[in-house]
Amino acid sequence: MGGFERGNLVEVEVEGVYIDRLLDTPILFLKERAGDRILPVWIGASEAMAILIAMHNQILERPMTHDLMKIIIKTFDADIQNVVVQEVKNGTFYARIHVTRDNTIYEIDARPSDSIAIALRFNARIYVQEDVMETGSSFVLEDGLKKNLEKLTPETFGKFKL
Repeated sequence: MGGFERGNLVEVEVEGVYIDRLLDTPILFLKERAGDRILPVWIGASEAMAILIAMHNQILERPMTHDLMKIIIKTFDADIQNVVVQEVKNGTFYARIHVTRDNTIYEIDARPSDSIAIALRFNARIYVQEDVMETGSSFVLEDGLKKNLEKLTPETFGKFKL
């Protein structure tokens, strides 16, 4: 159980999921709602698929894991309040899902990609801790990636297709 404070949080939205052609790995881009910063998060292929399915409101014949989680959460009269990408350690991002039930907030540790796949299914807000956003932004700036990304279009970068 835990509480939730918005003090140092930046609200973000999923800008898109693309393929890093050098690593052949999906990248999730989280864009600051009230600004221009973008946080790149490298994720797995199945999580990328789950995020894209939710973004495009696709309904599959059988529920995927994240859809099943939504069914279970709803069955227990709970809801997703929000998701917070709270820290990055050694290049690994950590997130918390805030689940509400009977006026109690439960914090559940999860990977950001899974957290976001679930948040999208609940239309829940997604936040990133300011220091994580700064770290991600400085990572982009230090590697010169930001300038290169600004020049790219989804077609150039290779949009991940379902």
